[in-house]
Amino acid sequence: MIRLDPRVTVLMAVHNGEPFLEQAINSILGQTFRNFELLIVEDASTDNSARIVTSFDDPRIRILINSRNLGLTPSLNRGIAEARAPLLARHDADDISEPTRLQRQITRFDADPQLALLSSSYVRIDESGAKTALRQIPTSCTAIRWRLLFLNVFTHSSVTMRTEVVLRAGLYDERYRFAQDYDLWSRIARMARVEALVEPLVRYRRTPQSMSATFPGAAAEVDAISRRNIELVAAGHIDAERIRDDDVRAARSLLFGTTSGMTPARGESAGAAALLLHRAFCDFYGIEGREASYHRARVAWSAGTRLMRPSLLSGDMRGAATAVRLLAHAPLAVLAKPTGSSR
Repeated sequence: MIRLDPRVTVLMAVHNGEPFLEQAINSILGQTFRNFELLIVEDASTDNSARIVTSFDDPRIRILINSRNLGLTPSLNRGIAEARAPLLARHDADDISEPTRLQRQITRFDADPQLALLSSSYVRIDESGAKTALRQIPTSCTAIRWRLLFLNVFTHSSVTMRTEVVLRAGLYDERYRFAQDYDLWSRIARMARVEALVEPLVRYRRTPQSMSATFPGAAAEVDAISRRNIELVAAGHIDAERIRDDDVRAARSLLFGTTSGMTPARGESAGAAALLLHRAFCDFYGIEGREASYHRARVAWSAGTRLMRPSLLSGDMRGAATAVRLLAHAPLAVLAKPTGSSR
């Protein structure tokens, strides 16, 4: 018999997910926390996905079948509208949740009623299931909000949210086919507190068919969401026109991407843009005192050290000088972690 009061709805949308679908479902059914519903939206697959999802004999599984292919974003919104639980955990049809994932996340939600969204670090795997990388992500609300200005922080399957917060945020924006998760996380983070657990609780499968690897439209959506995030934070705090789009992209590369081919002049403008944005960021979220100084020092340290290494390796003393100027904003005394903060 289906329970009418599950603690968490695990939401999975499926379209032609046959190769890894059974393993993904089993990873949820094998959770140490048992009081959940697994809500599967079968999005008019043309392979054996529908047969696989209906083959499980477990009362915690509910299946919604789309009469035609709607796409991921509308399918997720359909599932949210049908969710019965106060918590909503996402899970993709080719990923694997570790057995304690739900237990660890629900325990954290129970301990903090103000927490709206919780993610975790993750392990990246290939088609065979072999580990290819461990992805550690920022865990504190401040660090997550900062990174969300530039790019997505979480893999979709690692995220659990309070259902009522998702409803208040307005669900997934169906204008986005690929970066709908980045957009939703950004909106939730502006209205409520978000965190992540340092433990990797999910195995994210990266294949040649993965959205981010296959569709160039994903990059354009990420750029548009990032620019909107920055404009919202900058409004009323700095003149957004002072930060050009190419400076924002350079700052993103300097902080989180590659510095390959970055000239000293580009590194200097990227670093200046990052520090200017950080000032607006702290004003927007009301971050003051020790926490603001610490986080600004972390940003400056990251920018300076990332620019310093390629400059020294190439013998580019101008680039090294630019890196030193950035590092001047990161005194070691400030880099000591404030009490109660996390990375």
